[in-house]
Amino acid sequence: MVARYGGDEFVVVLPNTEPLGASSAADRLRTNVQHGDHTAASVAESIRAAMAEEPAPLSGGAAAAVTVSVGVAGYSDHGETAERVLANADKALYLAKGLGKDRVEMFR
Repeated sequence: MVARYGGDEFVVVLPNTEPLGASSAADRLRTNVQHGDHTAASVAESIRAAMAEEPAPLSGGAAAAVTVSVGVAGYSDHGETAERVLANADKALYLAKGLGKDRVEMFR
C-alpha cells in the first residue's frame, strides 16, 4: 500500500515482507527514481517495475506475483481541485486495468 505521508513523502507498506526484502525494494526504487526522469509517470513506472521484480512472500513459504496498475493525474494539468485530480487519477487507473493491468497510464 502506498500512502502520502507528508509534503513529497510517500509510505509504501509491503505486508508480509521481511525487513531485508523491504530494504532491497526500497533501494531499487530509490535508485530508479534517483537516476531516472522525475515526472509522475516515470516515478509510478519505477514503483510498478520494482514491485514486479520479486514475488511477494506468503505464509508457508509460497510466493505470489504482484502487479501494479497506476493511474497518474497532476494538479492543474488534470484538475484544479484535489477531488478532480484524484477522480482523474482513478479514471487513469481503471484505464490501466482495462488495458491489461501491470502498467502506468496518464489521465487523457
